[in-house]
Amino acid sequence: MHETLDGYRKYFNQIVGFFVVEDHILHTTQGLVNRAYIDELWEMALSKTIAALRTHSSYCSDPSLVLDLKNLIVLFADTLQGYGFPVNQLFDMLLEIQDQYSETLLKKWSGVFRNILDSDNYSPIPVTNEEIYKKIVGQFPFQDAELEKQPFPKKFPFSEFVPKVYNQIKEFIYACLKFSEDLHLSFPTLSLKECVGQKTQGLILPCVVLSSGFWFRGLYIYVYLIGEYVQIFCFVFTILPLSHCS
Repeated sequence: MHETLDGYRKYFNQIVGFFVVEDHILHTTQGLVNRAYIDELWEMALSKTIAALRTHSSYCSDPSLVLDLKNLIVLFADTLQGYGFPVNQLFDMLLEIQDQYSETLLKKWSGVFRNILDSDNYSPIPVTNEEIYKKIVGQFPFQDAELEKQPFPKKFPFSEFVPKVYNQIKEFIYACLKFSEDLHLSFPTLSLKECVGQKTQGLILPCVVLSSGFWFRGLYIYVYLIGEYVQIFCFVFTILPLSHCS
């Protein structure tokens, strides 16, 4: 079931179908079933469903599949809640799956960062005209009054690693936030900020590297979450020869 979304969808459809039929029988017949019987069935089914989801979701290594699974669980829970069945335990379980989702994101973006690092030349980005200059600052919001005054050709005080990682960090943060949508949870903005900030910090710290005779510390990221918007403040450190890093 953990390998495809169709497996989860079929699993949920069967459970929903069963309890929708039972609810229909309860409200259209007399004496065949009662509320206590259905509630007991649901309590048993819920515990088994949560156990199965914990087991199978733990094998998911694709963050896209984990996110799709979360959306299915929310739809499943909302549907059954509409028929009067308690589903709080399902939303509590989603917090566990969220931790797993974050781990899969970290693994994915760690690989992305490694590829960027491996392909970087650790040389300042040269710019020969205004068009290229605007393209770089459009990718990474770097401001330097002295650099702006210099005539072309000139160089940014960082390599291509910085704008590439900056944009990948934004993608990582948006992916983290994506899981929190539609969870119907009382999740304070501060807690969400701290959660995403910790995950982002865990992703950034490995970017302090020693390579090719240069000490390179690309950028520190400070993440502020304001409502649904993300603001990222970066401090860029230039490439320095190892002899300057005592």
